[in-house]
Amino acid sequence: MNRKVRKMFKAIENREALVDLYHRCFPDIVREEAVVRSLIFDQDDRIFGIYEEETLCAACIVHGRAISLLCVRPESRGKGYGNALLNEAERIIRENGYHTINVGVGTDDRYFMPGVPMKEGAEQFFIKRGYTHKWGDTECLDMDEDLSDFHYDEYAVGDDIRGITYRWAGKEDLSEIQECVSDAQKSFVPYYMEEQHYEAGTKAPVLIAERSGQVLGCLIVSLEVEGEGLGSVGCTATRTSERGQGIATNLVRLGTRYLKDSGMRRAFLGYTYTDIVRMYERAGYRICQRYFMAAKDL
Repeated sequence: MNRKVRKMFKAIENREALVDLYHRCFPDIVREEAVVRSLIFDQDDRIFGIYEEETLCAACIVHGRAISLLCVRPESRGKGYGNALLNEAERIIRENGYHTINVGVGTDDRYFMPGVPMKEGAEQFFIKRGYTHKWGDTECLDMDEDLSDFHYDEYAVGDDIRGITYRWAGKEDLSEIQECVSDAQKSFVPYYMEEQHYEAGTKAPVLIAERSGQVLGCLIVSLEVEGEGLGSVGCTATRTSERGQGIATNLVRLGTRYLKDSGMRRAFLGYTYTDIVRMYERAGYRICQRYFMAAKDL
């Protein structure tokens, strides 16, 4: 490692400077600001950076076995800062007894991004240093849709399709929702159990599809949780026995229509997967970001 660079490592006392650096380096990444700030202000993580005079120009956050964040401002790239930060992060993770490094998501769901954003070829930096995509042929993606192009007629959905009706959920539906989501995608259950989704006037309601009182599918719809004029749909779940009937697609279309009606300008869904991309595409969404799910054995 360049000794001059190593001497420049400093603890980042002004975390607001790191918030600014994060937004400068990742302007296209959609993440709730409260989450970004909670991660940056976490006192348990190893957070260190490189300064040019008094300006923070590069930073890294190590959380357990994961590199949660590694960024260098555009005008400071090409000076070896990225290499220096990565070497130091690997040293810390190795000394903490881990044998594998992840970039993005680590041992829990605590993350800025699920992996390395590929929009500008940042994955090549990690590939050259021995990192590989740990998900095989499956990709992790973000998708979005310009709601000025969303037309109701194109995505019309009837209120009663094969005996299936769609409506907003209340607290009385929680047990049915839990049963449905446990069958469809168990990892989504904690998100659906948050009481905020079922309170009057919530900005993150749950849309359900049901037949004869049984919940067959559900979707969380959010208004401006991640930014002004930005709505989202996500955690789409359909009982395994009911798949192939268009339930998930209808939920997404209705949820997106609600976003449009609520004045949102853009709809977003994050951290989705290759095998359900076509379903979202049928509702007008397009891929806006791919992630390299980087990992390396030490």
